[in-house]
Amino acid sequence: MSVLSKDERAIVLELADLLEAACAAIPDFTKAEFIESGWPQQIAPQAREARTLFLRRGLFSEEFDESEPGQPIAVPAGR
Repeated sequence: MSVLSKDERAIVLELADLLEAACAAIPDFTKAEFIESGWPQQIAPQAREARTLFLRRGLFSEEFDESEPGQPIAVPAGR
């Protein structure tokens, strides 16, 4: 069972494709070269969409385990 939904997986794969294309277009680039290349502007809309999609699901607690954001995992008695 995947931890990502179908939509989340699709958007992560789309971002990976963009990042691979950027690396192929300008191998061994410096931070400045990457910024000057225009790739950040090409990647940004997809990255924003991915962030929105993931935030729609919500964040997991840093204090206790959850099966879903906002849903604590039931721990069997005696554990």
